[in-house]
Amino acid sequence: MDHYQIGPAGGNGGMPFEQYDVPADAHLSAIHVYSEWVLNALQIEYIRGNDVAGSISPVGGLGGEHHVFYLDPDEYLIGISGRAGWYIDSIRFHTNKRVSPTYGGVGGERAFSFEAKNGYEIGGFFGRSAWYIDALGVTVRPLSEVTADDKAKFIDEDAEEYQSWLELAGESEVLPASVVVRRRGLMSGEALEELEDTALAEAIAGMSTVAEEGTVDAAVYSQVIEDEGSGGPVAIVLAVASEMGTVESVGDDPQEVAVMVTDSIETDEEMALLEEEAVENAIDLLLEEMEEEADEVEVTIYSGISQDEADNQLYGAVVAIATRLPAESPQTGAAPAENKSKKYQQPGKDLQLIEGIGPKIAELLMANGIHDLADLADTPVEQIREMLLAAGRRFRLADPGSWPEQARLGASGLWDALSDLQARLKGGR
Repeated sequence: MDHYQIGPAGGNGGMPFEQYDVPADAHLSAIHVYSEWVLNALQIEYIRGNDVAGSISPVGGLGGEHHVFYLDPDEYLIGISGRAGWYIDSIRFHTNKRVSPTYGGVGGERAFSFEAKNGYEIGGFFGRSAWYIDALGVTVRPLSEVTADDKAKFIDEDAEEYQSWLELAGESEVLPASVVVRRRGLMSGEALEELEDTALAEAIAGMSTVAEEGTVDAAVYSQVIEDEGSGGPVAIVLAVASEMGTVESVGDDPQEVAVMVTDSIETDEEMALLEEEAVENAIDLLLEEMEEEADEVEVTIYSGISQDEADNQLYGAVVAIATRLPAESPQTGAAPAENKSKKYQQPGKDLQLIEGIGPKIAELLMANGIHDLADLADTPVEQIREMLLAAGRRFRLADPGSWPEQARLGASGLWDALSDLQARLKGGR
């Protein structure tokens, strides 16, 4: 996947705009921001490989105060964050070197954060606009050739070529995923749970343009440490969302462990070293708990970056999950590793016809005695909601309000009526 989109955040007003992108042979040099109580407009400037400058006409309305965020020649955009409601209320730009000031107002019911994965940069925007920027998402692309060269010089001027640990790993597979990292001083257990819920919701929202409704899986990992500066406890939360059946979460399996590491970072090289540390620690812990050698270990990692609002310091967070794979069988050769998505493909296929129900929710319903559409139609909404709440945070965002009604239509064979109802629903609501 060379290019992908994350988002958008914001409302449904205005008119859609797409492909507001830096040309493929250029890198971003400046972002013009027009803002007052919300974000009015954006305009991007760029420089091509032959040092020819260019720009794209603004998107949005040109009211408000004019600001310009300039990028250095060796700098590239890796993320945006802010707050949104009906409009984009505020925005900050995250680069490989720093974070911009906050542009816009102080409103917005929801925080958002969109971040490119390692080896990628934000090359453009999409969303909706009229007098203001109603909604905004980002288009992510591989680092441009010019930017990649500058990146190598920035990290190590004496290095002939820079490769992250992930690139050196060789046999890795990158899956579309939305990772959100939050770091905050901890006041109570309730505050930690709220931070986890917020990060989880943002991660799921970040998959809205990649996966279909009801097909997103998610997990959240947390760590509480003592902050050297303040001496108080600090919570680091990493939430990840991806296509159903692809998110690793650790339960009671003695042949699977998870390790989370976090530290301040300044370069991509330091982030790669943090990932390498997490992988090594996870493998060591797995072997220690098993008290024996493993024939083969599979490691899944999730990584992201957060910024401390007090000192603007960037912090990397990495979760590494190490799993022991089955040993080779002398009779049949290598035993196939368990495909974790397969166990979600067959059960409850008819339940998954319901808008808002994916494979994991279908499996949960079946574990509670709901095996088909007729069973679901006869189950009160409150009873279903209790099942979801009891199953953990990842299921709390599901809303079963329409599920029995949908199930009644499906069980009666009224598929056209079911399709009409589902066309009016979003995520089961």
